[in-house]
Amino acid sequence: MFRFMPIFVLYGLLNSAGGAEPAAKPKLDGTWIFDSVKPERGDNLNRVWMSIVVVEGDSFTVSNIMRNPAPLKGKFSLDKANPKHVDIANEELDFSYLGAPMKWSAGKRKGLYEFVDENRVRLAFPISADSPRPMDFKATPEVFVSELCRAPKGFKEFPKEITVTVVNADGKPVEGAIVAWHMSQRIDPKLKTAKEGWQFADPKKTSADGTIKVTMEQPPRIVRDEKSREMALPKATPATLASGSIRVVLAPECRVVSLIQ
Repeated sequence: MFRFMPIFVLYGLLNSAGGAEPAAKPKLDGTWIFDSVKPERGDNLNRVWMSIVVVEGDSFTVSNIMRNPAPLKGKFSLDKANPKHVDIANEELDFSYLGAPMKWSAGKRKGLYEFVDENRVRLAFPISADSPRPMDFKATPEVFVSELCRAPKGFKEFPKEITVTVVNADGKPVEGAIVAWHMSQRIDPKLKTAKEGWQFADPKKTSADGTIKVTMEQPPRIVRDEKSREMALPKATPATLASGSIRVVLAPECRVVSLIQ
């Protein structure tokens, strides 16, 4: 079986089909974007980084799964007697564009869903088709848990550029703050060629108004002001970046030292 990712949790863009109260229907119709996709450990959000979920009636589509040019399509139904129960039937999805004859078979899954608030949905789905319905929203080796947020008003596609605004605890813009993909530092007294200080991946610096432009491909993962020794780890997800801007508030950095043998 082709078991590779959180496609299974995608199904959750449920609507109020299958016996749900009519008043609930407008809450789920529309466009949704992923904010998290959790297996038991880690995060599989990168596999649906540019995906857009559209719900209409009892049908859904999920675009751009692992950059697949074809969308995932399916239908779902809700159980009026068990408000958190959702049953999903997905169509086959061909992944041969990856260079191998891979397909994700059509199948049915029994899942759970709940509203965190009117603009956020939490979902739990088994990895394997025809597996038992999850008992709760805890990620396990056999269950993915995901959260999706309603897309901003007028959203059609992800923005080409993201404006990152960096401020200090007083809300004042921070000029010269480094915005990067990640940072690292190797301290080895035996390695004389090692560079001192933090090394940043594709670093950019904020302008006088505390802003810098980045892209969805290289979102802001690390923000650090070397002068004040303040930093932040922004929550950069498709949902938080969909509006085209993100505000980052710096705080005093701390360091934990450990020995790896």
